[in-house]
Amino acid sequence: MTTAKTKTTSTVKEAATKVKKPTTTVKKTAAKKPVVSSSESTGNRVVYETIQQAAYLLAEKNGFTGDAATYWLAAEAKIKGAPVQ
Repeated sequence: MTTAKTKTTSTVKEAATKVKKPTTTVKKTAAKKPVVSSSESTGNRVVYETIQQAAYLLAEKNGFTGDAATYWLAAEAKIKGAPVQ
């Protein structure tokens, strides 16, 4: 009896060492970009460029002595109609 038990135990150990554990592979996918229509993208670009030009003109008028962010915010308020802070 001890022979059969020993044989069974060694068979189980051999089987356990022969079985490969499955490896898990994580597939990385690129982050999805929000879908923006062509006209929306163009509209945003036009607004940005308009603000950019207005900010430059304000800075030029003031002799470029102020802060760029201040010029940008003033131009943005002028273009978008928001109150100046």
